[in-house]
Amino acid sequence: MMNKPARSELGMVASAEDELSMLQFEVAQARATLGRLQGDIAEAEQQLDSHPSAQLLEANEHLVTAALRAQAAAETASETAAQALKEATRSAELDALTQLPNRLQLMDRLVQAMAGARRRGARAAVL
Repeated sequence: MMNKPARSELGMVASAEDELSMLQFEVAQARATLGRLQGDIAEAEQQLDSHPSAQLLEANEHLVTAALRAQAAAETASETAAQALKEATRSAELDALTQLPNRLQLMDRLVQAMAGARRRGARAAVL
């Protein structure tokens, strides 16, 4: 024989069904609210992107980036120019054929040697 469920059990089942129904309704409301909020966020982001201050901020970021790139390029060019000047100075001081010091550099070194000899009270000689 099957026992019929007691009235208290039936009441608990009905109460649980009512609570489940209420929870499902609240979930549906929460989903609708979430959908509206997501739409509001999308609209706010779109307005923010088109706002002049956001455009100015983006333009400023581009300018800073461009300035940093230009500074790096200028430093590289400066280093290259300094190296080229050093090389040009070196080649101007050397004879093109023998790569020995040229006449101008020889005279400069001779003057320095004579001045140093005078200061020390010594002699200087050229071979």
